[in-house]
Amino acid sequence: MLSPRSSILTTIFCAPPAVAARASSSRRIPDARPITLASLTSPARFLPLLLLCAFTLTSCKERAQSPRNQSQSPQQPSTSALPTATTTDNSSTTPSSSPLRIVALSPALAQIIRDLGASSSLIGRHGFDTLSDPAIPVCGDQSGLDTEALIRQRPTHLFTQLTSTPTSLPPALDSITTHNFRLLSLADVRSAITTLGTLLALPTAASSLLTRLDESLSPLPTTTTAPVGPVLLLYSTDPPTVLGPGSFHHEILLALGATPAPTADAPFITLDAEGLARIAPSTIILIHPRAIHAPASANDWPTLRARLGSLATLNIPAITSRRVALIDDPAAATPGSNLISFTTQLRTTLTTLADSTGPRAAAQTPDTPGTSTTLPAPTPR
Repeated sequence: MLSPRSSILTTIFCAPPAVAARASSSRRIPDARPITLASLTSPARFLPLLLLCAFTLTSCKERAQSPRNQSQSPQQPSTSALPTATTTDNSSTTPSSSPLRIVALSPALAQIIRDLGASSSLIGRHGFDTLSDPAIPVCGDQSGLDTEALIRQRPTHLFTQLTSTPTSLPPALDSITTHNFRLLSLADVRSAITTLGTLLALPTAASSLLTRLDESLSPLPTTTTAPVGPVLLLYSTDPPTVLGPGSFHHEILLALGATPAPTADAPFITLDAEGLARIAPSTIILIHPRAIHAPASANDWPTLRARLGSLATLNIPAITSRRVALIDDPAAATPGSNLISFTTQLRTTLTTLADSTGPRAAAQTPDTPGTSTTLPAPTPR
């Protein structure tokens, strides 16, 4: 005879489903079939139990063989793969092996990156960067970082040119490589090229770029520098603003072997007409960057006289001898690898002015038409 417990278990596994649901009830189950010894030993009675066990074992095996991180979507890259180096000067750091996604919040840095051959990696730009592709999203400017734009762009590298301490990044951007550059002198530009070449794993391209920069800065012969005399780099005419000592333009002029005017004071010197007359430069180079898609300006005397305005009436050597020229390259005031182009244009300009120096209408009044030197217009960019 079966015990009461054995009878209940046998009823649950062997009775029809409708009966099994009520097996634990103390009431009599009228539609249950009689339990006999033959029914207990029949293989058919154990078929449901065998199927249940087989299904359970199969499910456990599949779960054991499945990847542990099924919840992580394959489209979402792990942030642990992003570079973690963070620097704030122009020193070299270890490059990252991750695919490059660069936000360059500096027109100068973006130009260096393009000249290194990594333009396709630029995915964010400075708000005032007119030299980069305008389709590249803006991710900040001198007023600060656009953190929402940065998070959307998911950069691996963030390069800035800020004079103050860089803004701290939100936690979502903690793992990216950041670097703040100082770009005030030629030494700073050289350091930035070297550092970017290291960070982007492009040391050969950086070395080639530095060689081109050094070649452009090779001294001019004295047969060029002597005739042009003291050279004044005029950035603005109203009021007259001169690029002086401490500016990279002044350094370029010295590297070329020319004599700058003035020789002391500050990177940006604001003068009046009398102050300009006291300096009395023999040559004036107007540095007026034009808009990126604007045509290059003519470099003849009528055009230059119009740009000089009232300064064209001064009785100084540069005006009386018409040794005035214009460089309006859009990147002429950007301290990056584009200085190679600026320096080349300055070399050509000084050479042309030196070659044209000879008997001039120096005795004529400054506003009297005289011999005019027409310089080749800068190459459009």
